Amino acid sequence: MAGKRKRKAQAGRKRRKNRYIDYDYEALYSQSVEDWDEYLIEQLLKEGKVKSVYATKEVYAGDQLEIEIYPEFTKQQAAAEGIEPVKKAEQRAAQKKLNSKNSRKQFWRLAEHNFTNADYWLTLTYAGEQPEFEEAQKCIQRYLRNINGKRKRRGYANAKYLYVTETVSEEGQPVRAHHHLFLQGDCLTLDEVNAMWKYGQRNELRKIEKDENGIRGAAAYMVKEKQDTTRKKYQKRWNGSANLEKPPEKKHHQTKQKTVNQMVKDRDYIRRYTETQKRYAGYIYTNAEIYFNDWNARYYIRVRMRKGRLKDGKEEKAGGGTVHSR
Repeated sequence: MAGKRKRKAQAGRKRRKNRYIDYDYEALYSQSVEDWDEYLIEQLLKEGKVKSVYATKEVYAGDQLEIEIYPEFTKQQAAAEGIEPVKKAEQRAAQKKLNSKNSRKQFWRLAEHNFTNADYWLTLTYAGEQPEFEEAQKCIQRYLRNINGKRKRRGYANAKYLYVTETVSEEGQPVRAHHHLFLQGDCLTLDEVNAMWKYGQRNELRKIEKDENGIRGAAAYMVKEKQDTTRKKYQKRWNGSANLEKPPEKKHHQTKQKTVNQMVKDRDYIRRYTETQKRYAGYIYTNAEIYFNDWNARYYIRVRMRKGRLKDGKEEKAGGGTVHSR
């Protein structure tokens, strides 16, 4: 009995010892292999320093599925390779103050998960004298409170929304103030939400139209790659309602290194692999990106999939073709 308890304790210590650290894997894996030839990829795979444990994170945002495959390290491995673990306090702070790349990714995931083709994409403008950023923020917030007030009187809960306020261009030049807004469309008509905006009438209002990439195109237009450098640190890049639902995430270690190596060598293998995994049943491969770290010879892979739609017994395939449903 004592021996059994001892073995359990040793197993517990081993599990704790091999606990993997959190680190900014996207920052380390930024060199794309898109244009590499087959010989170079083969040589790099042969020269890889050590075998790795790869984590797979899956983010289910609406009809879109984003899969990130990246190596994980214990504290000892990280120290040997000069990889800085993310400290918990700093991690919490980073969530509140996301960097540019993560901010755009977070915006897209929230938009994808919370809005459908029944909802609205608005661009709201100002007539006459143009407000500064802070005043424009007050205007859009006042407008959204009025929207929620009308919804409440009709027996609806507060609206879900995501918006961006712009007063300068990507080049840093002043532009007429405007807001890009995703707004829940289950209560008020487009004419009604337009009439409630009292600051200008040259607005653009339309229903969201998702394509095979979901809402990604509209989200990328709203949250530009280049940041507004004139904005103060405390001024958020975008704002969202408190009732937005966070997309579910799952993490596992079922993707083996030999599978990662095959994905790197053969891009079409990524499609074949993901579309035949039971855990991704009902999803169709859309595209993939592979990145490399030349210091430790390891890879970071991002795969995007979307829910398939059946037509005449066949499953729609990304790119306009079809494959027989399984």
